[in-house]
Amino acid sequence: MIDQLLLASKDSSSEAYSKAAVEYPFEQITKEHVANAEKTNKVVANSAEVCKITTEKVNKLISETTTFIENFQTIFNSNTTKTNESLLSIGSLFKTEKAKFQDIHIGLKTDHEAF
Repeated sequence: MIDQLLLASKDSSSEAYSKAAVEYPFEQITKEHVANAEKTNKVVANSAEVCKITTEKVNKLISETTTFIENFQTIFNSNTTKTNESLLSIGSLFKTEKAKFQDIHIGLKTDHEAF
């Protein structure tokens, strides 16, 4: 493309001036393009680093949460078993006490009738 512009500028009175007039804008555009590409590469690299760090943090959080939930489930199951055993024991104790009160009641009733 530059060659086409240079050929077109040969009709001009000063070929050196025309060449400089055509090359300068392209050099500036190229410099700006390179600078923008470098900035973009830096932003992409920074973004990739942030994503890497964030991914590591999320993975750690998931791992810690999984461990917590597994421990919670184990403790919950253990507590449930202990609670059920305690309730059965208390139920048995109340049943025994109820039977004793019934025996006392029958004994008092028999004594009352005999009196």
